[in-house]
Amino acid sequence: GFGKVFIRWLINNVCQRCAELMTAHHYNISLTLNLGGTDLLDEDLPELLAQSIALWEIPAKNIVVEITENDLLIDEVKVTQVINKIVSLGCKLALDDFGTGYSSMSRLRSMPINLVKIDQSFVKNIATSNQDREIVLSIVKLAHSLEKEVVAEGVEDLACLNILKEMKCEKIQGYYYGKPM
Repeated sequence: GFGKVFIRWLINNVCQRCAELMTAHHYNISLTLNLGGTDLLDEDLPELLAQSIALWEIPAKNIVVEITENDLLIDEVKVTQVINKIVSLGCKLALDDFGTGYSSMSRLRSMPINLVKIDQSFVKNIATSNQDREIVLSIVKLAHSLEKEVVAEGVEDLACLNILKEMKCEKIQGYYYGKPM
């Protein structure tokens, strides 16, 4: 029963932390807000996000709203409307766990996605699995051809990192840099 209350707290907290970090470090910091499918059905969500961004005086582009492919399947029309409103604020949109759910190439073309996050199940073995390496390379090339940034999840060692650098993967996430905080 606390779902909406929690999401409202979370949005405000993310915007507040972003403002504090930018002020303290004088650095342009982006924070990611993970939202679930039911959160994306809340038509008030974009207005709440706009209010928190205004309250904490941060650029909307510094907030990345992260969703999974499966979140879009709940009610694609309504979720798309909410997402479009969030993006119109200036927030960025990340598609998490790409390749593990109901992957639709048309979504990459039609949705206002800025970042494609490759699921760690493909990334973690690219140093030892030619199949995984080819899958990751294909996703990176596809995303780049559609002018999307790529985030590789599950980078646990230097060998994996070096392969991703060769592939021109822009962003890396995983235990190689640090455990989840």
